[in-house]
Amino acid sequence: MYIINFELCNFVRVVDKQVPGMAYLSTSLQKTLQNDKVEVVQADISVLEHAERAFSGVHFSLVINLASETQYGHFDSKYERNILQLRTLCARIASLHGVEKYIEVSTSQVYDGTNDKKSTEKSKLKPWTVMAKYHLAAENAIREFDLPFVVLRLPIVYGPGDLRGLMPRIICAAVYEYTREKMEFLWGEDLRMNTVHVQDAAASIWHLCCVGEVGETYNLVDDNDTSQGKFNDLLESMFQVQTGFYGTIMSNLAQLKLEELVDEANDGHLTPWNEMLRAAGITATPLNPYLEKELLYNNPLSIDGSKLKSTGFQCSCPLVTPELLADSLQYWKDLKLFPSGTASK
Repeated sequence: MYIINFELCNFVRVVDKQVPGMAYLSTSLQKTLQNDKVEVVQADISVLEHAERAFSGVHFSLVINLASETQYGHFDSKYERNILQLRTLCARIASLHGVEKYIEVSTSQVYDGTNDKKSTEKSKLKPWTVMAKYHLAAENAIREFDLPFVVLRLPIVYGPGDLRGLMPRIICAAVYEYTREKMEFLWGEDLRMNTVHVQDAAASIWHLCCVGEVGETYNLVDDNDTSQGKFNDLLESMFQVQTGFYGTIMSNLAQLKLEELVDEANDGHLTPWNEMLRAAGITATPLNPYLEKELLYNNPLSIDGSKLKSTGFQCSCPLVTPELLADSLQYWKDLKLFPSGTASK
């Protein structure tokens, strides 16, 4: 939408293996894809023939690679194909087509998760999710091609359409409001879970298309320095729910059997969530309060975005606010995929 709304290109080809009608798109997003300047191609670019078709017939000045497996909890083979293989293949073909700039969108989970300091682009690399391991491998793979690439590493992305960023915790808050129980998380309020609004993620990509230095890596993060404590305060302002933390001692004990405890907690969330859906007449939704085990370890996501700022980029949504989170929620309510009767403030 960003490119079309600001009339930044003459032609945009969107390539996705999912058809738009199955992608839970808002009315405005659907209209954008129907714009005369937009062509939608259904293809799985982890397959050679499909990747070649994605580039066929038109010379592209810019290529932005956002294609990736985004669901946690899969076997390595899934990520190897849908991240490493896909991105390596896309980069190789792009290198044969003389593109002027290639934006590789990656994740800040590639940084050492045991480091409490803000991670710069030169910080130690030690991916702490399986998904991040393959993103880092893809970053290294594209360096082997004659390609004018720029790498952008994102923190937690939230906003309209958010499915796996902040939304699972928002859904949990709605569930705990429904059950009238206290919502508690592992570790403490200071654990960083840095964020950026999707609007700024889109804007930063275009910014790097224009001024990003070839071969360089840039971190993107807002000014909120989001932590578990700050986010829980936001949830309390939106829902009639009390939040808290188990603390370091209890969290360390829980870590010894984390998988079992997470499964138990997720099962406990699903029953009231399904009750809420039935009461709202919702028979199917991509939303759920499932919390991923990989994201519940004591791994801070604390990012330094000063390098990108030094190029002149500024976030239009520098702080996470109840209003911005309400917009995220309203996106799904408008699609009738989130219970509209939740007692959010």
